[in-house]
Amino acid sequence: MIGRHWFSRFESFYVQGVKSGALIRHWSPSGLRSLIAFSPAPGTLVANEQETWYESDILAWTKFRYRTHGDNSEIEVRRDPLLHQNCVPGYTEILLVERLLASGEDCAEFSVLFESELGHPLHSATLTKTGRAAAARPSKHLDPKDITIELAVDGTTTNRHHARSGVVISSDWGGARSYLAPDFDSACSGLPTQVRQVLQEFTP
Repeated sequence: MIGRHWFSRFESFYVQGVKSGALIRHWSPSGLRSLIAFSPAPGTLVANEQETWYESDILAWTKFRYRTHGDNSEIEVRRDPLLHQNCVPGYTEILLVERLLASGEDCAEFSVLFESELGHPLHSATLTKTGRAAAARPSKHLDPKDITIELAVDGTTTNRHHARSGVVISSDWGGARSYLAPDFDSACSGLPTQVRQVLQEFTP
């Protein structure tokens, strides 16, 4: 397990407009830990956890571990030295979004390795700043100055991230949505007990 974390990011997770779970990320000197846990229907639980090891640059990641809580399955993948230099695991997308926001560039191209598709070919991916978020997708959560960054995988747009002052404040995940929360309690308030318990175990 990646060591003691530097800082954390908490997001409320919504399915069909209903708060159903949370997305939590912990950064440390040695990498990134992520957990998405939600209940798509009463009495159900979806929870996937991912850890990626890297030092100063996500493009230089060395391995990742992926765990699904439902069947308690776990895989660990060490990077093949021959793997494309700009290839990253899917759960580290946020790091490339932040890099693009800080760079001043309009787009970034890379390859993505989806944790649930091991053994399949890599996918080509592009992150693109598409302009002002509120103009493209009117919402009470967005300000006219907010920026949208779109992820296209193999030419098809899959995710959208909305940023304010260089910080991602919300994301569209192909139907589901997440919103930045100030802390653990705000992100997890009102969630079913089984969902909150998984999230609590992940957060020291």
